[in-house]
Amino acid sequence: MMFVLGAGILITGAMPSGAQAAITAEGLGLNQDASIDDSVGPSPADDFGPNRTMYTDDGNPGGWVYFQTVGDLVQLGDRQEDGAGVELDIWNVTNDPDTYEYGMYAGNGDDTYIYADASMGQPWNMAEGACFRFRIRLVDNGRVIPGSTDTAQWRNVNTDGTDIDCPGVD
Repeated sequence: MMFVLGAGILITGAMPSGAQAAITAEGLGLNQDASIDDSVGPSPADDFGPNRTMYTDDGNPGGWVYFQTVGDLVQLGDRQEDGAGVELDIWNVTNDPDTYEYGMYAGNGDDTYIYADASMGQPWNMAEGACFRFRIRLVDNGRVIPGSTDTAQWRNVNTDGTDIDCPGVD
């Protein structure tokens, strides 16, 4: 299932029946003129619990993803107004075969971001203790920008001081 909400926002993932109505501009932090409202959701400076940040792997990183395990918060940001957007895909890699969880797209530039968290239900309520692969990359006119892709594997645990990296899970 894929939803395009304007303002450069695309959300993909399996959704329970009736969930389409729950995905609204207001629920994603969009205001009336369909621009991103940066005041919605915590910023990466408001860390609460184990967390990680990853940037696109290009010379001047155009995008970032922030994952906070408490509340399963995922923020995806586009740092530059250059026409390219930032794509994120997340898989649960705890058991074989890997399971695609969901994807997000942010394309507004100027360090705006979108977010998803556990309060939005499935698929955004990520399994506790599971290991997830995050892939971030820049996309311009539907094409991946070469050299921009970066990946990381992080475990969804809610205990401070716990190492959430899980590089050995394939």
